[in-house]
Amino acid sequence: MGYDKKELKDIVRAAVAGMRETMEKFNSEYIPQWLGKPPPIDDVAPFGPNGGGTYWSSLEYKIWWWENHCKCVRLNSTDLSRMPQGQVFMSSFKTENQTGMVGVERFYDAIGAGPKYVTKYLGQSCPITYRTPWKKIDYLVWYWENNLGCKPLWGEELKEVSPEFFGALKEYFGGRVNEFYGALGIYRWLSGSDLVSFYILLLIRTQLNPSVVQRLTVDCIIPDPLNPDKKRLSWIKYRSSKEGSTIPSDQACEGWPVMIVNKILKITESIRGDETELWITNSNRFKTTLPLGNSGFKDAMKEFSLKHHLKHSSGEPLILQAKLIRPTMAWSEYLRTEDMRYLQTLLGQEKLETTADYLRRISDPLFIIRRGVHQEAWFLDLIATDGSGISSSASLTSGLLSSCKDPLRSPIPGQSDGKMCDAGHEVCLGCSNLVITHEDIKKYFCFMRYHDELYGSGLISFEEHCSATAEKKFVWENQILTRYPVSVINEIRRDADLRPIGIWSPTVEGMWL
Repeated sequence: MGYDKKELKDIVRAAVAGMRETMEKFNSEYIPQWLGKPPPIDDVAPFGPNGGGTYWSSLEYKIWWWENHCKCVRLNSTDLSRMPQGQVFMSSFKTENQTGMVGVERFYDAIGAGPKYVTKYLGQSCPITYRTPWKKIDYLVWYWENNLGCKPLWGEELKEVSPEFFGALKEYFGGRVNEFYGALGIYRWLSGSDLVSFYILLLIRTQLNPSVVQRLTVDCIIPDPLNPDKKRLSWIKYRSSKEGSTIPSDQACEGWPVMIVNKILKITESIRGDETELWITNSNRFKTTLPLGNSGFKDAMKEFSLKHHLKHSSGEPLILQAKLIRPTMAWSEYLRTEDMRYLQTLLGQEKLETTADYLRRISDPLFIIRRGVHQEAWFLDLIATDGSGISSSASLTSGLLSSCKDPLRSPIPGQSDGKMCDAGHEVCLGCSNLVITHEDIKKYFCFMRYHDELYGSGLISFEEHCSATAEKKFVWENQILTRYPVSVINEIRRDADLRPIGIWSPTVEGMWL
């Protein structure tokens, strides 16, 4: 039958949040951080004599090592050779023209080693973090901006253009190209999950069938023939192979359907090419632009439900189904307007009979409520009748909330003349034999208080209380009691409080709990 108000509210809230998330992902413009700047390699080890990066080729690393291992003391070659890595420290200064210790002395002089030396790295972490710049994410970003033109290349195309960059991502970052671009706020692969929020909002705003919404094309927005300043959403009802009604875009109402389609076109612009279908993605295994199929929509709806933790009002997990959105909105609009022709236009149905049958299939709520009081019903003391026709049946209807003109001649289909009517009591209010007396009104008040007492005592749940009283209360309070003077109703209510009818007293006749 659809979703209730709370469920629909949660669905809309989640869809709007999802739409904003997708727009932020695919509409944001990347702002370069390192374009035209020197590479960020201050904490990267320089290349050594053998070509590879080595910590001992960095002057800053040597200063850090000397301060933290030699305690800022000008040690000689003997002292250094006895220390762990001391020989390596001396060898790092060795060249073709000088010995290692000569280089160490020149190092001491260059940094001002002595009693007045001011430390730079004492007690701090090593200033050289990376042996190779390819392990540093900032260097990868710098390289991508300055050498790849900020183009989000993937897979084979990236390997062909820059094998070094591709190899670094594969070796040091597990080949997680998507994560690299995602960290920069760049998204290239568009999936059904990214578009499903727009799909849900279009279903809600247009009340179209899912198949119609799925088959929208890029030219579905057309000018309004009556107002050139407005646009309209045009759709095709494929089952009947004919053009359907257009959904207007009202500037005062923000033109949701047209606005949603424009946002979809904006998001899919970079991957569209010659594709005319509105719903397209490129996150498939072929990494090419293809229309999103029916199974793709279903999978995206399920993922959407789980991601946003949608729940039924009962607390059970809710897996959203597109086919239930249309009857949900139809129900809501019919209850709001009570106009079947408006609903006919909204659903795009040609015949009013089709709309009527549609409502009956989803249990017409107004039909259920308005079957209430039959136009030929008698309201004693409000009409010129002595009620003699019901005297013989009073005892037979004592357990019902209403009386009957003649229970042996029931107009209800399936009943036979001369036999006692055995139709369910739910049909009594819609029967032409209906009679309402003061005693029946008293029965109603006793009936309501009886269930209020049971609920207040915890003998029945709130749901059980509503199930027993909600429909009856609506009909009685809106269609029966309003026909009588307030003074008469108050008098009957007091009588029901003081002298309740036994069948609806929780204990014994004449007493309440």
